[in-house]
Amino acid sequence: MVNIKENIALAPYTVFKIGGPADYFCEVKNTEEIKEALNWTGEKKAPFFVLGAGSNLLVSDEGFRGLVIKMNLQELALRKSDFPGKSDFLSVGAGVSMARAVNFAIENSLGGFEWGIGVPGSIGGSVFGNAGCYGSEMKDVVESVSVLSLAHSDFLALTLSSGAPLAQQKSERAAASKAQLFQANMRVLEKLVPRSQCDFSYRHSIFKKHPEWIILGATLKLAPSNPNESRAKVLEYSRKRTQSQDIGSKCAGCIFKNFTPIGASGSISAGSLIDKAGLKGHKIGGAVVSEKHANFIVNTGGATARDVKALIDVIKTEVKTKHGINLETEIRFL
Repeated sequence: MVNIKENIALAPYTVFKIGGPADYFCEVKNTEEIKEALNWTGEKKAPFFVLGAGSNLLVSDEGFRGLVIKMNLQELALRKSDFPGKSDFLSVGAGVSMARAVNFAIENSLGGFEWGIGVPGSIGGSVFGNAGCYGSEMKDVVESVSVLSLAHSDFLALTLSSGAPLAQQKSERAAASKAQLFQANMRVLEKLVPRSQCDFSYRHSIFKKHPEWIILGATLKLAPSNPNESRAKVLEYSRKRTQSQDIGSKCAGCIFKNFTPIGASGSISAGSLIDKAGLKGHKIGGAVVSEKHANFIVNTGGATARDVKALIDVIKTEVKTKHGINLETEIRFL
């Protein structure tokens, strides 16, 4: 039975360590507990928000007026191919950390996912945003994604945007960051979305267009690999991360998406644009632009969501002024 708590601080559940309290909070370990939590919100007529590892999220100082559902689905299983030498599959729950999935793959002599060690989030969040690094993305390894679909013709979504009030919309095409209202007459169905229908692109997936879908887990298609070679790759990726990023700090990763000019085949690093704008080390309150990686904002202690948002606005303005480019945020806001 799901345990719903009241007035729980959200800051400890985010990498930024920023954010006010949720009116209600629960952790779910399986599909039945998710359904139970949804039914509870339906009875209370309260919005809900699904939380992963909190690694790509900025929670407002006011917190959240509803139920935050923390995904803790930890399934991790190997499905061998019927043909020797062919790709095998990993079934991974939405709450499994990327690092744990990478290590499990290596232990089972599977490769092609070593780069995932550089992504601090969970499988669910990484699929949602098509996370990636070192030239690879989730689209390269995902075979299919299992979701819980809240089927209702009048599904209501509350779209959340930086600094804006909650706006209620009758739409099944909400923005990336969302809270949701579950109604008692909704049908809850499990659905399998094949890779071909995931609409993966740079930091995007079909799941951003479907607020009525809750990601339960994914099946990853990986190739046979020498574990020692895979471990060597992980060590090299980890070394690169340590040199170029603020590992262990209160930082949500890249704040902005890289910029791709219209008609161009490549993109321009958001970090380089911010660096050239002279913003490394720029500080507002307890939030500072990283000296190591200009696309990172670090909570140096006591930073508020208001500090971070103000710093984001400064970065956008300066990059627009100096480069004529409008940066788009990659992190989500609650």
